[in-house]
Order: sequence, then structure tokens, then C-alpha cells
Amino acid sequence: MKEIRRKSLKVLLLSVIMMVLFVLPIYGETGADNVKKSDKQKNTIERDSTKSTASIPSNVPSPQQAYKKGIYNVALDGTGDFTSIAAAVAQVPSGSTLIIHEGIYNEALNIQTKQINMKGVSKERCIIQYDTANYSFVPLNIASGTYDNLTINGYHKAKQKGAFPGYAIHIDCDSLTGQAVIFNNCNIISENAFCVGIGLRKGAKIAFRGCNFVAKKQGVMLFHDSQTPSLAGSASIDVENCVMNNYTDGLIITQCISPASTTNLTFRNNTVIGNGDGFCLAYGSYGGSGTGWMGAQNVVLTSRSAGNNIMSFNYAEMAKYRDSINATSVANSAQIAASAANVAPNGKKKVNKFYTIIDEQGREVNVPAENIDGVIFYEDGTYEPVPKNN
Repeated sequence: MKEIRRKSLKVLLLSVIMMVLFVLPIYGETGADNVKKSDKQKNTIERDSTKSTASIPSNVPSPQQAYKKGIYNVALDGTGDFTSIAAAVAQVPSGSTLIIHEGIYNEALNIQTKQINMKGVSKERCIIQYDTANYSFVPLNIASGTYDNLTINGYHKAKQKGAFPGYAIHIDCDSLTGQAVIFNNCNIISENAFCVGIGLRKGAKIAFRGCNFVAKKQGVMLFHDSQTPSLAGSASIDVENCVMNNYTDGLIITQCISPASTTNLTFRNNTVIGNGDGFCLAYGSYGGSGTGWMGAQNVVLTSRSAGNNIMSFNYAEMAKYRDSINATSVANSAQIAASAANVAPNGKKKVNKFYTIIDEQGREVNVPAENIDGVIFYEDGTYEPVPKNN
């Protein structure tokens, strides 16, 4: 019995020794490492907390985080990864996102071979602008990407001799094929040509959502399809929840070039301020006499188009409006042709009869006889009163 007790004591003693020698040091080292790591984290947090982030939204990544995620900061004051957007575009890989910090970036950006996304920290204070007196140099010349919370301003400083004016945003190159270009919550302003100029390619998807357009010279948007057969095909343009401030001779203009192209056009919940109906036009070889949008043969207004404050944007009203415009156009054409042939509404040929009178400044002026006599004279010697609508 005593022998058994001695053996049990030896086993217990051996177990205690093993714990002291092997188990406790392991836990001790791990605990020490945890303390060291905790101290390092605390110090890092304390150091980072000394930096001011008052003007930077919480969802904007730091430069250290950015490189890991393909996100880069552009800031004029040097606190980001780049001080100009052009420098960032030249150096970052395709698919990157640029966080644009507050400032006025006077740059003409040509981004046709990369997909670059841009996000402004403030729509009103993140401004990309350029003098668009020359068609070749505009604030944004792009073929893909998403652009959020920015002001794009094509301003007018002075005319350039022999130069055609440019758009604020130009989307027209072969690399647009199969690509998407999306603008969310942006101000788009043009003092020269249209706010946006688009040359579609097959598979292209263009969208403007929650944007504010200000057209000061030509109109809000000009778009056309491709005349190259291999690049012609189906494409789409969506404009939703936007405000269009338009005080020009155009609003939305489309040039229809190829019968192999189809543009699916959607207007939804948009507000037009200024010139609206009557300032939309489809022209070209396949525009003006079809059953599509505004008479286009290859532009289709989708059934989703509704909730807009002008008829020509709404699917349910567009056909009626288009037909009335076409009827008026036909009548006007007939009237113009008749006037050119000097034929009266009743089909009789008129006599060009004039009176010479002296106006208030003492000058001799030739006045059509019908304006004085109130009658129209015909070649057959008859005459009749001038119709009230003539």
C-alpha cells in the first residue's frame, strides 16, 4: 500500500514539473505577445487620431487602404496620392476608382483606353472644368466608367478661330463598344455645344441618374449611331430623375445614320425647365419619317418612359405628339413648296404685282399688291380677298 502511494506521489510530482517546464512558458509567451500587439494597436490608433479628417467623409479610404483596393485619392493640396486627375489616370490601372477631393480641376481628360471610375466627396465643390472652345479639348472625353457626385463644366472663355466648340462630356469612340458609362448625381453644364455628345456603338449602355443639366448654348444632348457596319447594333440611353435646364434651340437631338442600329431610349421622372416639347428632333437618313421617337426609324422610346413633364418623353403620349409634329411638318412643306411656285392655296398661279410706295423714312419700297388692296391677283385675270390664314 505504501509502495502504491509513493508511486502516485511520484506521478503527481512529475506532472507538476512538466506543467512548470512546458505549459506555463507557452501561455506566458502568448500573453506577452498579446500585450505587445495591444500596445501597438493602441499607439497606432492614438497616432491616427491626431490627423484631422473633418472634411473627409467616413467612407473615403485612406491612401494606405486605397492601394490595396484599387482606390486612389486625388487632392489639390497634396494630401492624396495625386494632385491632378490626369496624373492619376496616366498611372493607375484600368478598373481603378479615383476619389476626387474638393477643388477646381481645370483639366481636359481623355480616358478612352481605360475604365476609370470617379467619385467626388462633394458634388458642388468637386469641379472638373475646361474651356470647350475647341471640340478636341473638353472636360471629359470617355468610353466607360462610373462618375458620381461631380460638377462637369464646359465653360466659354473665348472663341478659337477655325475651331468647332465642344461638349462638356464627349462619349464617342470605338472602345465604347460593349461598355457602360454611368453618371450619378452630377451637375453637367455647357456654355458652348450640347452638355453631352454621344456617338453610340453596339452594346453601349449610357445612363444619367439624378443629374442636373444646364444648357446655355445648344441643348442638353446630341446622340447618333455608328455608320460603320461592324460597330452598328443595339445600344441604350437611360435618363432618370434628372433636371434639364434648357434655354437653347435644342433639347435632345438624334442623328439616325444606320438601319442596322437600334437605340433604346428611356426617359423616366425627368423635369425640363425652359424649352421642352418642340425642341426635340430626329434627323438624318433614317430620321424624321419613321414610327420611332420623334419620327426616327431606329430610335425606340421604351415603355418605361413615364413621369416626365413633357409629352415627347412619355411613352403613352409620344406617338400622339410625334404624329401631330409630322402632320404639321408635311403641311408646312406643302405650303413652302406652293409659295416657291407662286401658287395660291386654291391652286391658281398668282401674279407678282407690286406697288411702289414711300415709307416713313422717305425711301421707295416695293409692297405686294395684296397687302394694299387686300386681294390676290391671278394670271387668269381674276382676284379674290386674301384668306385670313394666308
